[in-house]
Amino acid sequence: MGEAVALEGGAGSEAHVTDLFRAYGLLIQELADHARIFVSHDYWRSAQSCFVERVSMLEGEEADIASGASRATWKTQYETTPCLPVRGERRRQGFPS
Repeated sequence: MGEAVALEGGAGSEAHVTDLFRAYGLLIQELADHARIFVSHDYWRSAQSCFVERVSMLEGEEADIASGASRATWKTQYETTPCLPVRGERRRQGFPS
């Protein structure tokens, strides 16, 4: 679940809700008896108050994933650097969500 992050601005403050970050792409790889799901998405690093873009993967039995019964966990496959703030000089142009 996301969190509301207070951002201080020149005309006051605004909140950015991190669970509104979006997924950019989805790939499903069907293998003999299981599947892999790859998703590219934003990920908020609350300790540093910045975000990265990630590619995450979930692997498991197709039927288990489809029913939500899978015990598989998402694994990070790739993550951008540096961690990008939503305000200031190093920020990415535009909001990620």
